[in-house]
Parts: sequence; C-alpha cells; structure tokens
Amino acid sequence: MVIQPPALHLTAMVDAAISGYEDEYRSHISAAELKVEQAENADREDDRRNATASADRAIEAAKDVVQLMELEGRSLKPPARTDLQGRVRTFRSSIGDLKLRIKEARTPQRPNGDRIREELFAGHSPGPGREEQQRMLAAEDQIGRQTSRLRDVNKTVHDMEEAGVNVLNELHSQRESILRTKSTLAHASEGLETSRRLVRSMARRAAANKLVLYVVIGLIGCVVLLVLYWQVFPADAASAPTAASQTGGGGEEWKIVAKP
Repeated sequence: MVIQPPALHLTAMVDAAISGYEDEYRSHISAAELKVEQAENADREDDRRNATASADRAIEAAKDVVQLMELEGRSLKPPARTDLQGRVRTFRSSIGDLKLRIKEARTPQRPNGDRIREELFAGHSPGPGREEQQRMLAAEDQIGRQTSRLRDVNKTVHDMEEAGVNVLNELHSQRESILRTKSTLAHASEGLETSRRLVRSMARRAAANKLVLYVVIGLIGCVVLLVLYWQVFPADAASAPTAASQTGGGGEEWKIVAKP
C-alpha cells in the first residue's frame, strides 16, 4: 500500500471536487439552455415567463458552482490554478450569453395584439400549464437540494482543507524540532569528541607520570638497599681496600691482617 503525502492527497481531493463542480455546471447550463429554447419557441406568455424563470434559477445555480470552483482553485498550484481560471472565464462568458438570450426571450418581437391577448388569457391557462408549473417547482426544489448538497460538500472540503493545513503546520513544526535536535546532537558530538581527546591526553600524562613514579621508586629502593648493605657489612667494606694493598707480602702477614 502506497501512502501519499498529505499535500498530494489534498491536491487529488481538490481536483476531484473541481471535476464534480464542472459536471454540476454543465448540468445546470444544459437545463438553462433547454429552458431558453422553450421560452424562445413558446407561444404563450405564461409558458415563456415560466421557462425564463426556470432558466434564471439554473443560471444562478451554475454561478454558485463557478464560485465554488474559484474557492477550490485557491489551494491549487500556479499552473493548475491558471488553467482553472481560464475555464472559469469561459464558464462566466457562457453564463453571460445565456443571460442575454433570456433577456431577449422575455421581450419577443410580436404584434401588440397577440401580446395583449396572451397577457389577458395568461391566468386562464388549461391543465397542462399547471402541470408544467408543478414540474418547474419540482425542478426548483431539486436545484435547491443540489445547491444545499453543494454547500455541504463545500463545507466538508473546507473542513478537510483546514485539517490538511493543520497537518502541514504540525509537520512543519515537527521538522523544525527535528532540525533543532539534530543541531543540538551535532554540538554534543563535538563536545564529546573534545572530551575524548582530553581524556586521551590525560591518560597519556597519567601513564608518563606512573612510569616516572616507578623509576623514582626503583632509585629510592636501590639507595635504601645500598644504605642497608653499608649498615650490615661495614667491616668488610672497610677492610677490602687494606687487603688489596697488602697483597705484595707473604701469606702469613696477609692472614694476620685479614683476621679480625
């Protein structure tokens, strides 16, 4: 299982949300175009008025979707954001063209007599007009539900975006903490290396001092042994030169001198 970084996961979510908004926009625009065509081809003023009203509602829903797309595009990177802004401008241009068609459909160029007659009999439309009105009301309710759903989705996406931003901030603070810890460990390592060199120098000095101490102790031992020897054997040490000086005489004289 591949775990994506939070930034890539958030970008994928934003792209999916924008794709869904584009589908919603096309659906609303298709409904608005259909209603505009019905208004342009309608023979009665009541049908034309109802069709243009439905087209207005569809266009307003499309405008809301375009605004949601702009809000979602703020979290994209510059190349993707520029592409989205170009598409948004195209969508707004299409909405402007539809508004112009709706305006023209509301005021068709017809004889005044036909317009007055349609306005007089607008309130006496038969049953199919009421059914059409009910269908339009149902379509309006559906558009309202879709708008509410879009708002809920937008709120959810914003909550997820805030959660992603919080995660990124937390990761940034953890990264700074790790960098500070790394710097502290580097300083500690330098201090340990300095201490290690100092301990080695002290060990060498201690070994040299110990060797000097052993030499001094050996010399002192030798001196002590010599002193003890002179204390234990003083006569032998004193007669040795005398005996050596009398070696030229007879053997008896040497013996007499050698006796204590």
